[in-house]
Amino acid sequence: MMGWLQKQRAKSRLRKAFQAAGLYVTYRSGARELIVFPKIHSVTSNDGRIEYVFTLIDGMDPKEVVKKEYVFQQVFGQHVQLEGDYKRFTLNIYHRGLPNELSYSFEKIKPHLEGLALPIICGMNRHGQYVAYDAISEPHLLIAGESGSGKSTQLRSILTTLIQYYGEDRLHIYCADLKMSEFHIFKRCRQVKSVCTTVDQLKRMLRFIKSEMARRSQLLNEKEVAHINDLPESERPPIILVCIDELVIAKDDKEIMNTRVLII
Repeated sequence: MMGWLQKQRAKSRLRKAFQAAGLYVTYRSGARELIVFPKIHSVTSNDGRIEYVFTLIDGMDPKEVVKKEYVFQQVFGQHVQLEGDYKRFTLNIYHRGLPNELSYSFEKIKPHLEGLALPIICGMNRHGQYVAYDAISEPHLLIAGESGSGKSTQLRSILTTLIQYYGEDRLHIYCADLKMSEFHIFKRCRQVKSVCTTVDQLKRMLRFIKSEMARRSQLLNEKEVAHINDLPESERPPIILVCIDELVIAKDDKEIMNTRVLII
């Protein structure tokens, strides 16, 4: 909780940021020039952060607020989060940043996967809560970043979580490890049906999956449903997950890059 004096100091600091960013409107009153800043509606402190809610003055360009986010970082520090629309904005100032490393623990992750048909663990947010989403509704995931940023580590975390979440009867995983260094640890897992290490092996794997998807599409058409999860449990084939590490190695292969596989 913040006292009255603390709130006034916090508001003063935000107005300082507004002024540095040029986020204000000036009016003339005789010889005087009046400066009007965006209206600050509230300042609250909880969960290791301070939250400001403010609205722009009519006529102010909201794009200028987003463009000047760096000014808020200069005033409050780098751990800021700015969200808003055409007029109303929320600025969160965090006392600490995101952790540089997370120790994997399925027991800690598991409660955050409840209710998700195919949970993809993303990591931890600023509140120390694990974040996951359902790959059934969002079936395509691309992880990109510079070398050494943790792309392969993230993939291993996703696969490790799914292998512990589902048995072989519910999930089949097909991996391509074109760098030949990342997925060998999964070769003996029952859910993992293939670990390709060459472009030719990847082609054969994608051909098989494409034919399997055609078979499943025919099944869905016959049963008049949209997804295998809509089938009776006794008729439901396992979910297929395709995971390719270092796809860039195969970027010049037209057959691979032109393959269209619906994950259903």
